[in-house]
Amino acid sequence: MISGVVCNTAVAQIPSATGVAVKIDTPVDSTNLPSGDLTIHGTSSDDDTTNCQVYADWNDLKPMQNVSANGPKGISDFSKWSFTYTGNYHNIVEGQNELTSKITCYDSGQNATSKSYSINVTGTQAVNKNSSDALQQ
Repeated sequence: MISGVVCNTAVAQIPSATGVAVKIDTPVDSTNLPSGDLTIHGTSSDDDTTNCQVYADWNDLKPMQNVSANGPKGISDFSKWSFTYTGNYHNIVEGQNELTSKITCYDSGQNATSKSYSINVTGTQAVNKNSSDALQQ
């Protein structure tokens, strides 16, 4: 009986593991894609019961941008999320582009825990249909 109490007390003192995580799922790292607008999709450890926010940036350009929550439980569920790079923030450019996602979660004491995940994509010149038609003629 005493060993059961001691064992339970020891278990109660172990902090719960709250793995904070974020990932860009598409596009994948090292992808070549046309420069211009690009929508990325990702996942995170967040759900509608945690106090987290997910952000995205381009080549460390600040401020980081809020992503859209696409999780099954609504606007506060960042378990699935998306962000579109446009001219309003920054388009994908020809050459190297570092795309970063970041999750920041707050506990009840408002202590923050953050994790980041980055990929690199290579922007290529978009082929203009009219110019390729002219070249064929």
